[in-house]
Amino acid sequence: MPKVLNEASVVRLPPGVACVYTDGGNIGRNPSPLGGSWSWVAVDAHGAKVAQRAGVVTPAEVGMSKVTNNFTELLAVVLALEALSDGWAGQLYTDSKVTRGRVGQDGSASFRGIPGPLIARLCAARRRLGRYTVHLVAGHPTRLDLHRGHRKGVPVSRWNVLCDRLCQQAARVTRRWVLNFCSLEMIGDWKRELELVGMKYIRSVIWHKLGAPPQFQGRWPAQAALYQRYTAVPYA
Repeated sequence: MPKVLNEASVVRLPPGVACVYTDGGNIGRNPSPLGGSWSWVAVDAHGAKVAQRAGVVTPAEVGMSKVTNNFTELLAVVLALEALSDGWAGQLYTDSKVTRGRVGQDGSASFRGIPGPLIARLCAARRRLGRYTVHLVAGHPTRLDLHRGHRKGVPVSRWNVLCDRLCQQAARVTRRWVLNFCSLEMIGDWKRELELVGMKYIRSVIWHKLGAPPQFQGRWPAQAALYQRYTAVPYA
């Protein structure tokens, strides 16, 4: 069985999350032979972002010939629920009617086309959590929709917009590892921001750049660039 479906999320958020927004999408058409992307954003009671995660999946990684939008929407919810603390009772938002029917604790929607291991993980998350409520938001709202707070009576949210952008970004970025170059003073800043979007920090080393020019004011020699390595962890 594919690793993606068998291994639960290793992320576990502290108490204090009030709302979670999730989204899923496809790379290209639906269903996609290339794969899909997922994302979730956790928000506290004051409307501040607590954490966000995003990633991509290929058909081979989930044991499917093609990845459907309904699958990535459900995967996003499962990964978000697995990250929440025991007994969590808050608000869950999705822009998928099918997913809302599947993930509600009283839902009885069909799981046709969804692999059994993912359904089992959803059931396990439900048992661990408290009483949460699932809401539908309108996907891809315009600026006017966001200003009004709804589209044709269905609520909209800037956090759902962020989820959608994270899905798009996840489909564009590298799947394995990235190298980042920065000054010594920015080690902590880069580490914090990249880990916030789900990347795993590996190491920082000094890269000695031969023939580097001195600092522009001419008072000191050039500073060596800092080399940082990160790996993409789309399922954490």
